[in-house]
Amino acid sequence: MPFYARSTGPNGQWQPLRDHLLAVGELAARFAAEAGLDPEPARWAGLLHDLGKYSEEFQEHRLRRRDWVVEHAAHGAAWAVEHNSVEAAFAVAGHHSGLPNKATLVELRHRPERCPVDVGTVMERARRFAALAESEGVFTGAPPATPVPLSYSTGLVKGSCHGRVRHLTVPFAAGTARLWRQLSNV
Repeated sequence: MPFYARSTGPNGQWQPLRDHLLAVGELAARFAAEAGLDPEPARWAGLLHDLGKYSEEFQEHRLRRRDWVVEHAAHGAAWAVEHNSVEAAFAVAGHHSGLPNKATLVELRHRPERCPVDVGTVMERARRFAALAESEGVFTGAPPATPVPLSYSTGLVKGSCHGRVRHLTVPFAAGTARLWRQLSNV
């Protein structure tokens, strides 16, 4: 099954999801480097931001214009949380709706999917979608871990490093979200 990200152009051509993820990953990395930030978390945020579009339900919703609510950002954020890539997780989770709180990120791994059919948890599907992305050559492996991990038991950042994570995450996520909004044809 071919997977598409979005339609582009006046004639409604569909952009392959693989091409979209790779392009956004490269642009996010470039903009992060220009801002003096580590480009790898940014690249991974770009690669993961639409991971949930590998869902058959999302493709059905998008291509056949079904009036379904099918999330797509949660899966990439859950994948990043699973690999303790905190900056990427915040950026991906907030690329449409604004920055989530830490508890929301931790909850992603266990909560049921928001989908018109019962399909399991977000994390179960994130693993399946990550395998599809890997099979298409979007990425291999996992995003880089953040030195300051999320505490999965409490949803809080461990130790006294909360300010450091917020300091790194907020400008990165805001810049990444701004980039995605500006690049309407990627």
